[in-house]
Amino acid sequence: MNQENYEKKKFLQKAYRLAEEIEINQEELNRLTELSTMLKGLDYSQTKIQTSGSGDAAFVNKVNELADIKEKINAKLRELKELRNSIWKAIYTLDNTEERLVCLYRYLKFYDWETVADKMHLSLRQVYRVHGFALKNIKI
Repeated sequence: MNQENYEKKKFLQKAYRLAEEIEINQEELNRLTELSTMLKGLDYSQTKIQTSGSGDAAFVNKVNELADIKEKINAKLRELKELRNSIWKAIYTLDNTEERLVCLYRYLKFYDWETVADKMHLSLRQVYRVHGFALKNIKI
């Protein structure tokens, strides 16, 4: 694969990587949300020592952390929407329907190569060949 096709392929793969990152952040948000719903009980068996803290309840930090993660996820979702739109526009520079379909299945639906082959009723080798032509012909 030449450098130009490699760069095109890297661009087309960005949406998949970004979607993975969003999914991981969403899982972390869900985990923290679950933890934040668990209230910590008071232990009256231990001696209480007066300390000067921030004055905020312990859950305030968790709420702020959740808000930060939600904002990061929303920013990544906006970025993904813009990126998917750019990829869609690039794919539609292809004149060949098979080339467009291979790229749509692979780079916007995130199908693995075997699923693309099955959907298109092609052999895996044919899908790789069509993909190679698509990389050569796509305009980014």
